[in-house]
Amino acid sequence: MIELFVEPQDDLVEVQKKLAEAQDSSIRVYIPADSALARVASLKLLLREGERLGKKLSFESSDPAVATMIASLPRSAPETTGATFSMNEDVATSQKIPLGNPGMQKKASSKKPISASFKNFVESKGTVFIVGFLLLILVGLGIVFGLFKHFQHATITLVLKEESVNKSFDVSASSSVTAIDYTLQKIPAKILEVTESGSASVNATGKSFVGDKATGNVNIFNKTDSEISLPKGTKITRIGTNSTDYVFYLNDAVKIAKQTTTVSETPGGASNEVVYGKATIGVTAAELGNEYNLKKGEKFTVSDYNANELAGENDGDLTGGSKHEAVTITQADINSATDAAKTNLTEKVQQALAATAETDGSKINPETVILTVLQSVPNQKVNDEANDVTVTMQMRARSFSYTEQDLKDLVKKLLEANVSDKLSFTDETKMSVEGARIENEELKFIVKVSDNVVSKVNEDEIKKIVAGRRVNVVTGYLNTLKIIESYKLVITPKLPQGLASFPSDVSKISIEIEKKNE
Repeated sequence: MIELFVEPQDDLVEVQKKLAEAQDSSIRVYIPADSALARVASLKLLLREGERLGKKLSFESSDPAVATMIASLPRSAPETTGATFSMNEDVATSQKIPLGNPGMQKKASSKKPISASFKNFVESKGTVFIVGFLLLILVGLGIVFGLFKHFQHATITLVLKEESVNKSFDVSASSSVTAIDYTLQKIPAKILEVTESGSASVNATGKSFVGDKATGNVNIFNKTDSEISLPKGTKITRIGTNSTDYVFYLNDAVKIAKQTTTVSETPGGASNEVVYGKATIGVTAAELGNEYNLKKGEKFTVSDYNANELAGENDGDLTGGSKHEAVTITQADINSATDAAKTNLTEKVQQALAATAETDGSKINPETVILTVLQSVPNQKVNDEANDVTVTMQMRARSFSYTEQDLKDLVKKLLEANVSDKLSFTDETKMSVEGARIENEELKFIVKVSDNVVSKVNEDEIKKIVAGRRVNVVTGYLNTLKIIESYKLVITPKLPQGLASFPSDVSKISIEIEKKNE
């Protein structure tokens, strides 16, 4: 008799083909619980097919419902049970033997009649003692064998075939939820905020003339009959004897009274005396340099007026003008110091924000940190004479934080909802977060996740099927399970060659799942 294990996906045509290829006239067919053939009509058709092929079929199943169905079938002859196989070891590994292989179809040994010579020997005088002695040995061996079976234990170690699963999910972290929302794919979040201060300095790169502008007072004379007002910044120019003009500007606005005429009687007759209107105003040179230091008595013209209308003259020296070349601050220097301060402070404030998140076991995405410069103050101005410039800055960092565990729990549920319930994960989930951004006071991002899945194993069904079976029968059964990558069988204690079989008690059979490449 050979044993044929039907796979769940085998249909009637596939099983009929296997029956035709079988090299024995007596076949035991194992029907799994979820087989498409677990129907009375299908089993009857197989019995008829067996009769047509001249083969005797019997059915067996570990499922109670299928077993009841099998018991209701008509049987033309008593079911043959068991099978004998040659065994070299009681430890088998997963060298799979396909169904229909002659190695899985060895016939059960038939009993041979006791020879006449042996009968004569037994019946002869003096053999009673020998027979009794032999029976005693057999009983002893039976006891020993029974003890072996009582303490026997079998372990099946399975390595399951893995399949890679890659998914992407849109996830939000929001301060408006306090627990994971699996429907909206949201996890709880907190808003964290820290403020830090820092500074940075850079060397000055500018070169320019620096110094002071000459200053002093100038008298402005009004030679007209009307009062004249001059605004602040009005330009006056020294009337020089050379081609160089020295420009000064009024420090303040000024009003200059009109000229007046006084008539006086003299022995020679009446005479008119004209007195110009006069105002004294402070002025500053247009440029740096000691060449603007002028002695008193210099003459000046007033912008937009001719000499017959307004005229100027200093009645004291104009002094304080100076100029020399020096290292000065440029706008580029201030910008560089500002950038350096911002770079240093960005790293500092992000570290402080991350440390705040770590205190409660949460996490932030650096891409979503909002940085705000609250203050940026340089200690020098453009064109100031200085060797360096320092910018002092204050910066605020604000972001959402969430716990890694909440994200893992959400992703696990989402993965489970996207795969068959006949599969389970290997807990080797790899996640990466991309496209993080803040929208409507929520942190939104894409989670890319990958994991491996394996088919769920019905350990109870496997134990029922292999209980009491010879090792090579068990290997034949395991070879039919396409969800298995490899396996290892270990039975302890070891039994003599040819007697190794699995315990009949399923409680003494263990099934262990081992990860691939472990």
